[in-house]
Amino acid sequence: MFVTDVDHVLATVLYVTAKSSDENNKATLQRFPTLAKREADWFKGRVSEAKEHKMFATFDGPIRAIKCARAIRESALEVGIETKAGLHTGLCEMRGDFASGNAVEISKEVANRAAPNEVLLTNTVMDLVSGSGVVFSNRGSYSSERLSENCQLFATV
Repeated sequence: MFVTDVDHVLATVLYVTAKSSDENNKATLQRFPTLAKREADWFKGRVSEAKEHKMFATFDGPIRAIKCARAIRESALEVGIETKAGLHTGLCEMRGDFASGNAVEISKEVANRAAPNEVLLTNTVMDLVSGSGVVFSNRGSYSSERLSENCQLFATV
């Protein structure tokens, strides 16, 4: 049996889901992976997966992840794609550029709770960027079996 080296790293995970604002235009949604990868590369993210309906990447800093989420949202809106973004900072299991583990799953759950074109993040991310000038709006409490305690969700303004 072949065993792959696994690295455990602290990272900010950005998970983005995409939906075409014109459900009949599949070609528009096919542009999402390219534009999402471009923005992630620009902000020095490590893309784990990019498909028509989703993308997730890890970042070594939460500010880069927030800026990337906003850039993906703006680029997607320009071509008629709605996004929902979720961010969480936690331990990831890295196999090369592919991330897995609770931090990825939590960021996915957070993205699913976001309103269309909203960048939603956990209080873990917010605490790490306090004093940075990023403005947040409280979106309430969030619980998950993956978390030891409830956390707060915030949207970037």
